[in-house]
Amino acid sequence: MQCCHMTSIGFYFFPKHLGSIVFGVSTSSIFCWMFIVTYYQVFLILAFHFIYRYKTVTRGFGNSFTDNWKMKHWILAAMIAYVLYIGAFVSTVAIGMAPDAQNRADVPEIVPEIIEIYGMDLTDERTGYIYLGMRRVDPVTKEMYWSAQSTIAISLCVLLFGGTGAVVVYCIVKTNAAIKSETNLLTSTTRRMQRQLFKALLVQTTIPCLFSYTPLLVILLWGGLTGIALGSFGNALFVITAIFPSVDSFFVLFFIAKFRAAVVKLFGLPARWAKSGSSVEAPRAPTTTAFTK
Repeated sequence: MQCCHMTSIGFYFFPKHLGSIVFGVSTSSIFCWMFIVTYYQVFLILAFHFIYRYKTVTRGFGNSFTDNWKMKHWILAAMIAYVLYIGAFVSTVAIGMAPDAQNRADVPEIVPEIIEIYGMDLTDERTGYIYLGMRRVDPVTKEMYWSAQSTIAISLCVLLFGGTGAVVVYCIVKTNAAIKSETNLLTSTTRRMQRQLFKALLVQTTIPCLFSYTPLLVILLWGGLTGIALGSFGNALFVITAIFPSVDSFFVLFFIAKFRAAVVKLFGLPARWAKSGSSVEAPRAPTTTAFTK
């Protein structure tokens, strides 16, 4: 279980168990980094969805250098993007948010409530955690100053985080324009189906925007910019981010008739449930595909 405690200068993110020291690094810190990898890849995968939809709609009349790519090219490009994206996040967190000796020593003074609320002693080196303090207290003068290390780290995280959002927005605009264009080669049936699929994807995107992007931005920026401590409310924000994957499948059931019918048949549900919702499927018609073998 991961805990997120928001202070007036940033936040502390840590697992509720002691780790061990391996090559000078706490295994708890490694688990935190692994959590970050699995969490942030959701936004990259969402961007892949929109790229796929855009390339599917514009296949055959675009002028992109990727128009002639085969499946192997797309797989390779996705792998490279994944490694670079996740590697950048892990490196940024490991370098810019990893605790040092001074930070551990300051924990009892800055956030004494952590040990009371969670029973975790962050001064213990076996307790790995991630720390973001955009504003820090000078140990000598006791004056508040802006930390260049944390500010750069959070800027890089927001840049990477926002990069996937920029790809999504770009693909939304281009896909919508392509569907409405009368110069493409889509039949009326295919155009209607693509428009419905696109609307379904837009609905599926609204959920992570509300329940993933927004809570995460609050966690990353709130304390450092406002100076207001939200304490253990950070845990509630992280719980909110779990809403997206838990309800995403319901939108698939609502929009895709065949999938809905298969689930109804599998669980022996009333047949009328298969007819409810909104189908994006149309009569069989030639369609184009973006990723060929």
